[in-house]
Formats: sequence, structure tokens, C-alpha cells
Amino acid sequence: MPSELSLGRTGQASYLDKLLDQDITGRRRRAFETLCEKDCSREILGDLLVFLLGPKTLRLEADPKAGGPESVAIHLSPLDTQDALGGISSRHLRQIVSRAKRLASEVTQLRETPLVRHLAVQGAFRQGDLLYGSPIPNLSSAPAPVPSAFQGLLNLPDLAQQLGLWPERDRRIRKIYDHIRKRTGDWHDDLVVDLLRPLMTRGALKMFRSRSGLTGKRVVRSRAKVSQHF
Repeated sequence: MPSELSLGRTGQASYLDKLLDQDITGRRRRAFETLCEKDCSREILGDLLVFLLGPKTLRLEADPKAGGPESVAIHLSPLDTQDALGGISSRHLRQIVSRAKRLASEVTQLRETPLVRHLAVQGAFRQGDLLYGSPIPNLSSAPAPVPSAFQGLLNLPDLAQQLGLWPERDRRIRKIYDHIRKRTGDWHDDLVVDLLRPLMTRGALKMFRSRSGLTGKRVVRSRAKVSQHF
């Protein structure tokens, strides 16, 4: 399947040049060249930059003789799009969770009824069934626990919030910072601002580093190999 990395090193380098020259002030290219002079890997840093600033959608053209759709669009950063929840809005998700909470409460009540406990003893419910549970009545004054089958759905809004609005973009910026830090021993915020401009301001990048745990004083440079997972 074609992808950005399937261009080969020549094609990849050519595309990187286009990205660097998109900034008409020349500051992005100067920042890139300066970081490479400070011992960053041109290949690794270039690939990371292409994945971060390059096209967000890859369109595959179909063979007319094969039939089927004429083209297929593939999101290269699917978690950073409105389709991350299949078109479901945050408001709609909250409504789904609200309905799920009511249903979970009703299911919990059903699991405490004599009929359901009797059927549980008879093995009528398989593990994973909403009514599957202990046949022993809840004698505690504490409310019965919510069936585990609901836990993921009920926690989904909080889990989505923890990821943030741009999880894949943020992950790639962290990898750029990680590479720069390991190869140069410093964060070089001023150079990173120019490298990513106009994606983030210097203040936003400093807040991002703090939020991501990318902190610490200057360290001795290391030439350790950096994993090329994007």
C-alpha cells in the first residue's frame, strides 16, 4: 500500500525540501539545518517533520479495470479528525453515556432479582452477558457495582479527554523533541518554534513540554540510536 514512506529516500528528501521551503521567511529551513549541525539526524528529523507537517490524507486511485470505488481516502492521523468517533459529536457521546448510566442502573437492579439469580445458578448467562454475575445477593449497604461491560463506555469521555484534541500531532511533536534532546542535550525551543511554524507559538510549545513531562536541564549529548517509529 502506498504511503509517505514508500516514496523512497530520494522522494522523501524532495518532499522534505518542499516542506522546508513552504516557509517563505526561510526560518524553518535554517532551524532544520542548524539542528542537523548540532548532531540531529537529517534522516530521522526529516521523516518526523514530514509525518507531522505533511498531508493528513492519502488518496489511493483505484485501477479502473478492477471496478469498485474510483478512489479511497486514508487518514494518516485518524485520531486528529472529526471521524475519530465515527462522526459522533462530543455532545452526542455524552448523551449516549447518560443513557448507558440509566441502563446500567436498571441492569444492576435486575441482577439482584430472585429470577435472575436463579437463572445465574442454572448457568443461563455466559461470561460477558450483562446479567452474568454472582448468584449471591448483595447484602452490603453499599450499592452493587456497575456491570463491567459498561465500564469502558462510561469512562470513554474521560479517556478521550486524556488523549487531548490532537493526540497524534502531539505524539509526533514529542518524538521530535525527544530526538533533539537525545542528540543535542537541550530542547532548543527557539529552533523548534521556527521548525514547526506556524503550528505553535513559543509559549504554546513551552506549555506543551511542561504538560508532556519534557522537562529537565541540559544534559551531555548522546549518540544513542533513536527508534524510527512514527
